[in-house]
Amino acid sequence: MLQTSTTRIIIYKAHPLISHSKYTDDPNVLFVKDELISSLFCVTDLLISDYSAITIDWMAFNKPVIAYVPDLNKYANKPGLTIDYETEFPGTVVKNEEQLVKTLKKGDTDQGKRQRARFAKKMYKFSDGRSTERVVKLIKSIMDNN
Repeated sequence: MLQTSTTRIIIYKAHPLISHSKYTDDPNVLFVKDELISSLFCVTDLLISDYSAITIDWMAFNKPVIAYVPDLNKYANKPGLTIDYETEFPGTVVKNEEQLVKTLKKGDTDQGKRQRARFAKKMYKFSDGRSTERVVKLIKSIMDNN
C-alpha cells in the first residue's frame, strides 16, 4: 500500500516595500522574495491578507481567502476602506489569532464560496473576454472625434 503524506507549508511574500523579514530563517516558512506573485498563486491553496489589493488578483483563482485584520476598527476610520470589510470581503474576516486558527481548521466552506462569487460578480462585471475589444472601440471613438 502506498502511503502519502501531505506537507503543509507557509509561503510568505512580503509587500514589495518591505525589504527585511523575521521569517527569513524560519524552517516552517518559505520566505519568497523574487518570485512573481502570480506564480505563487498557482501553488497556493489559501491566501491570508489584510487590506491588500492582492485579494482582487487572488479572486481570479476562486480559492479561499482570509482577512486577518486585528486593527479593523482603527483602520476603517483612518486611512479608511472602500468596502464594508465585514459584509463585503470575499472570505472570512478575523480579528485575532484564535479566530484565524478556527477559520483555518474549517477550511473552505459553502459560505466562503458564496462570498467569493458575490465579490467576483461585483468586481469583475466585464469578465466576458471582450474587455480589450471595448477598450479598442473606446480609443477609436475618441480618435475619430479628434
